[in-house]
Amino acid sequence: MNRSPSTPTLRTRLADARLCLIATPGIGARPLLDAVEGALRGGVDMVQLREKRGDDAALLDLARTLRDLCRRHGALFVVNDRIDLARTIEADGVHLGQEDAPVAAAREHLGPSVLLGVSTHDAVELRGALDDAADYVGVGSLFPTATKGRFVPVGSPELLAPLALDAEEAGVPAFGIGGLDVARAEAAAAAGFRRLALCSGILGAADPEAAARAIRSALNRPA
Repeated sequence: MNRSPSTPTLRTRLADARLCLIATPGIGARPLLDAVEGALRGGVDMVQLREKRGDDAALLDLARTLRDLCRRHGALFVVNDRIDLARTIEADGVHLGQEDAPVAAAREHLGPSVLLGVSTHDAVELRGALDDAADYVGVGSLFPTATKGRFVPVGSPELLAPLALDAEEAGVPAFGIGGLDVARAEAAAAAGFRRLALCSGILGAADPEAAARAIRSALNRPA
C-alpha cells in the first residue's frame, strides 16, 4: 500500500508508544476482545498477542481480529514468537524471547519495515538486543509474574530502570514488564520507566479501560 509522506512510519509510532498490552487469552473474567478494546480506549497504543496454545486456524482468526481492532484504534499490533503468523496477517511486528529466532533471521523473513522486539533480563541480553538492531526491548521482570508459565528472572524497577535508560539513550524504546498492576506500574514509572507492558494488570482488572487510563496517567507524571 502506498503511503503519503505525512503518514507516520511504524518506527515513528513505536517511538511515541508508552503502554503495551500483552493480550493473552484466559486472563481475567471478561472476553479477551472486550478487555482489549476497553484497554485501547484507555490509552494502550501497542498490543502484543501472546498465545502458545490452540490450533493454528483459531490463532490466525484471533490475530486477524486483534489486528483489525488495533488498526481501528490507531494502535500497533505485534505477534509473540510466530514469524510465520506475523507475515501472513501483515502484523506490525514480532516480539522475540531469548529462546526464539535471532533478530537477523526474523528480519530476513519479514523485511526491513516490520518491527522486531526482544525480551531482555540483564545488561548482557540488552547489549545483545541492541547489537542485533532490535527495534524495541522489553526489560524485566520488574516483579514476580506467573503469566508466562515458567521462571523469569526477577529484578526490581530500581535495578532495571538504568537498563531501560541505556536503551532509550541508544534510540531503542524500552518497555518495563513483569508482574505489573496499577500500583506497581506507578512505582515503575516513579523509578524512571517511560514505557510499560502489562498483561493481567489490565486484562484482569475489573475495568480494563480505567486501569489503562490510570497507568497512562502515571507514565505522564515526571519520574
